[in-house]
Amino acid sequence: MNANYIYDIFETCEKKDLPDLTIALAHLKTTQPIPDGLTEKQVNAFVGDHYEDLVKAYKAHDRAVFAAAVAAAVLEDEEEACEDCKIPEAGE
Repeated sequence: MNANYIYDIFETCEKKDLPDLTIALAHLKTTQPIPDGLTEKQVNAFVGDHYEDLVKAYKAHDRAVFAAAVAAAVLEDEEEACEDCKIPEAGE
């Protein structure tokens, strides 16, 4: 996930006083396309899944703090995906 792009979505929402981040993404992508390898659906799903943590991190208005929150969210998603893929051991 691209932490800078997601930060820019939050920043666009704040600067333009938009009602939500989906609209902010629509505004942002007119001047700054979604990074290669990502889709609008993936970005929206990621932001939605980690909304509270991302909002908390954005309040610092510090890209490094925000990037750390995105990295933690990505790790959480990877761990969840790994859990879903595990083959149950005998007796489970």
